[in-house]
This record gives sequence, C-alpha cells and structure tokens, in this order.
Amino acid sequence: MGDLGEERGATVVGAAMEGTVLVTGGAGFVGATLVRELVRRGARVRVLDDLSCGRLERIAPEVRSGAIEFLRGSVLDRGDLASAVRDVSAIVHLAAIVGVERVVRDPERALLENVAGVRAVLGEALRIGAPLVFASSSEVYGPGDGRAMREDDEPLRGAGDSSRWSYAVAKLAGERMIAAAARSGAVRGISLRFFNTTGPEQTPDSGMVLPRFCADAVERGTITVHGDGSQVRSFSHVADVAAAVADLLQRVDATFDGRVFNVGSGRAVSVLELAHLVAARTGASVRTVPHADAFGPDFEDVRHRVPDLAALRDAIGQRRPVPLELVVDEALVAARQRASSPIVLAAP
Repeated sequence: MGDLGEERGATVVGAAMEGTVLVTGGAGFVGATLVRELVRRGARVRVLDDLSCGRLERIAPEVRSGAIEFLRGSVLDRGDLASAVRDVSAIVHLAAIVGVERVVRDPERALLENVAGVRAVLGEALRIGAPLVFASSSEVYGPGDGRAMREDDEPLRGAGDSSRWSYAVAKLAGERMIAAAARSGAVRGISLRFFNTTGPEQTPDSGMVLPRFCADAVERGTITVHGDGSQVRSFSHVADVAAAVADLLQRVDATFDGRVFNVGSGRAVSVLELAHLVAARTGASVRTVPHADAFGPDFEDVRHRVPDLAALRDAIGQRRPVPLELVVDEALVAARQRASSPIVLAAP
C-alpha cells in the first residue's frame, strides 16, 4: 500500500502484545482482516465469535495452521467470555449488531445487546487488567452539519427519534463507560469511531453501500441509489483500518487513556459519485429511489459524514490510503466472482 508511516508487517512490540490478543467478532468483515494483520505482525491471536454475522471461512486458513485460536461463543455468555479472556494481554472488542438495515429492523435489540456486550467485555478487561480497544462508530456524530467530524464535536447533534440512532446511542454508551474507567485508572482503553469501511470481502447482505452497488451493477445492470445521492461519505479500505488498529495497539501505553479516535478516509465523495464510479466500470445505469421506499417513512438520512483525522495522525503517523478507485475495482472483482460462483453457506 505504500505506507508513509511504519513498514507494514513489522513485528508487534509492546506490553499489549506479549501475550494473546483477543478479538471479539474476529470472524466478521473488519475482524477477520484485523486478526490476519496482527498475525502478520507476529501477534498471537484468539477469536471469539458466535458466527451470527461472522463467517469462519474468512479466517479458516489461519485457524487450520494454528496461527489463530478460534472459539465459537458470545460475549453475552459469561462462560464463553471467561474462557476467551484467559491469559490475554489485550482485547479488541468488535462484536456487535451492525448495519443500518439490521438496526432499523430491530432497534431495541441493537441497543440492549450492544450495550450489554461492551459492559461484559469491559468488566473482563477490568478484572484481568488488559488494555481494551472498543469499536465505536461514526454514527455517534448524528446527521452532521457539513464539516469534517472531530472527536470533540457534540455527539448526536441534530438526531431525531428515528430507530437508526439506537445503534449510535449504544456505541456512545460504550465510549463513555470506557472513558470513565480509563480516567479512574482502572483500565487502559480507547474507542475508535469507524467511518465507512469497505473491501472485497464485504457482501451486499451487510447492507453496506459499495458491495450493494457492485452487486446491482453486475447482476441487474442498474444501480439503485437511496435518496438523491447528494449524501457525502468517505470510504476506507478495510486493510487501512486494520493497520490503524494494529498501530494503536503498538502504542498502548502512550495512547490508551480513554480517548476517542476517528478511523477512516479523509476523501469525501457523494453517494451518487460513487454510483457513477461503479457504473463507469460496468456500463450499468443509475437510478434514485426515496429513502422511505427502502427503510420506511421515519428514516433519517445522514447528509455528510467525513472524518477529521488529525488525532489519529498525531498518534500513529501519516499513511497513504488505498485509493478509492482501487477499492471500487476490488469490490467489482468480488461481485463478479460471487455472481458466477455463489457460495452456499451452511447454517451456523
């Protein structure tokens, strides 16, 4: 990727890596990329995942080789979590109910289970004295006001009573719990607000926009944009996100003081521009449909979501990201492969 910071693949150093790193949700889209990155850097990794959203095949080669220890279980099960945290030197908590479509379908479950999950993991981090990385979300910013979002911005500014915000409330609650514990000196922890993360392993059933656009283009020849397409986003390659998380783990003593970091790409692009990037490579047409047709009449859209990355750069240095055009090209290759050879997954 042509990093400007530390060379990727370097051996992980620091107290957080002297034992085993536990990644909850490590068979998920972001989790699987992260655990492979940690293994490449020399870490021992254990994954706890109930496979409700994760897919074991994402990390199967590393599990078979013994590079990753896999435990099937839930962070909400006390016994599963206690088994997973034995002898760990750091915890990365990614397990959650994610995706706008899933959250809108069952907002109460998204709120209650996501809060319960971070409480349980934080409790174990406190008990064993392990530093904790919590995967929060850019959703905590709310609709936004057209500026790049900073970590010290007021959370949920402008958010109404749409069911989509239950996920943001849960993530914000997790951040506040970790910050309070860190300020008291009880734990070393940080929260990472992930912005739109994508990559070739992300599937359209996740509800994420780029794989859905690519599937539309390849399978139907028409890309459907929800809303008028003027919504502004930033899209980061999952490998860049995984590298940032691993870099922060290398700096556990210097950075884990309860702070929050944005993690994503600073390049702004409208959803309609993204659709046309895909269309230009496939010959597909583009159409727009009202948000209400997809999510119901009470859905609240986010007009502008782009991060200010100054705090992250100060912590880990500058990296050259994967260009958006390459991200789109990789996603299209994956969409064509899925269309030609659909994978039938066994029930978890």
